[in-house]
Amino acid sequence: MPFFQDNKSAIIGAVGTIGGAIIGGLLTFTFQFWNKPDLRYEEMPYYQGRDASVVCLKLTNFGWQDAEKIKVRAAFPKPLTQEPQTSDATCPLVSSTKELTGHEKVTGEIERVVPGQDLYVFFGVQGEHGPTPVGGVSFVEGISHKGGLAKTGRPISWPSTLLFAFMAFLSGVAISGIVSSISNYMKIRAASKGAD
Repeated sequence: MPFFQDNKSAIIGAVGTIGGAIIGGLLTFTFQFWNKPDLRYEEMPYYQGRDASVVCLKLTNFGWQDAEKIKVRAAFPKPLTQEPQTSDATCPLVSSTKELTGHEKVTGEIERVVPGQDLYVFFGVQGEHGPTPVGGVSFVEGISHKGGLAKTGRPISWPSTLLFAFMAFLSGVAISGIVSSISNYMKIRAASKGAD
């Protein structure tokens, strides 16, 4: 162990340098990854009424930037009874065709969904000619936006995971520094006693 005792400060410096590089890389990755929109969607089940059914599409932006130019493509088993409606009048689904009523396929665009926003899109589908599918039948053909494709499910909480790893690393560095300081203090004290 004489190597470690003689070169303790060099080893601590090397560990600090490598640790700093790792932390810098993780922070760069975090800001690059999270400085984007993270648009997620969820298809809700059909709710049946007398002559029509309503189905809902939930869009949520979990990212740190606006999701812009969101293109929604959907197909239904029966024609629409009315134009799609959204939960926020400032974020309408604008169709590429003049009117969607009577069509089974929908292609439209939503201007933006801001970070943390939940936007619900409601589709009224004809239901008088037989049963309308319930749960488990996907109506979304695709959702894309300026930054990529929308996904299903909740995102992994990377910031909290990275923050935990960073705090654990800092705790290790602090403990290492404290142990090194105590060790140096003991050596200096022993040397000063030996000199007396």
